Amino acid sequence: VQQGKIDEHPAEQTPATTFSKKLHILLVEDNKFNQDIAKAVFEKQGHDVEIANHGLEALEVLLTTRFDVVFMDVQMPVLDGLTATAIIRNCEAGKVGTHNDTKELEEKLRTKLAGKRLPIVAMTANAMSGNRQKCLEAGMDEYLTKPFMPEDIFSVIDHLELKQGIGNG
Repeated sequence: VQQGKIDEHPAEQTPATTFSKKLHILLVEDNKFNQDIAKAVFEKQGHDVEIANHGLEALEVLLTTRFDVVFMDVQMPVLDGLTATAIIRNCEAGKVGTHNDTKELEEKLRTKLAGKRLPIVAMTANAMSGNRQKCLEAGMDEYLTKPFMPEDIFSVIDHLELKQGIGNG
């Protein structure tokens, strides 16, 4: 989205997306309303979406299913998005972290994810200064603030396609 550009006919425009294929998206979100909105946006663009209600559930789903990208809420019960992302990144690096509650799960995930890089997009209502940096430092690739517009999601997916090749494999 370009700053300073005024959209004179927003209802007549369609998002400029160039997805190379249907993506398999894991949406990790604890709020049912946010789940429904995001899922509708993704599915309208032709993507498949699975939902996990918190970070621990996301880790369990990642054991059995391959995804092209994860959209991860930052603040959730059970296991927050920053911790879940750190666990995923450790597993991809072939390490098992120090989370005693998830060690067995991490061992299994390490076997599945080692040597790979799963794009993870932070989704948060916390737009405070420094929060974006905190998410990126935790290993997230992109950052969306809620509430988001469909164009924001399209832009992030387009950027990930260019930057990391999602949708091309």
